[in-house]
Amino acid sequence: MAIDQMHINWIYRSLDGGLSPKEEHALQQALQASAELREEQEKIRRLRSALRDFQPAVDEGFTRRVFSKVREESVTAHWLRSVAAACLLLIASAFIGLYLAEGSLSQDTLIGVEELQPEDATALTPYSDLN
Repeated sequence: MAIDQMHINWIYRSLDGGLSPKEEHALQQALQASAELREEQEKIRRLRSALRDFQPAVDEGFTRRVFSKVREESVTAHWLRSVAAACLLLIASAFIGLYLAEGSLSQDTLIGVEELQPEDATALTPYSDLN
């Protein structure tokens, strides 16, 4: 009998106590019928036991390094916010100055052609003396 993924999942769930009575009964029948499945169950139990006893090495400097990096990034973020605020202030003051000087913020005012007339276009072209 080939090992079915459903049976493997049932083995994991049985170790956590998450099988219904019907699934538990079906798993027990499959385990009785398959030596291969019983071996797999034993491997899973050994692996779980080994992982339960596993204690990762504690790196004492980890927390210090993380908080150091967080402080560095918060200083950088503060600096960037200050620069962005200064740029916005500069742009706002430019618009206010333009509005106070010209009395409008129309598109023509913004690009500086508010008082130009169509006749001025020929006077401003570099080749206007060809006529």
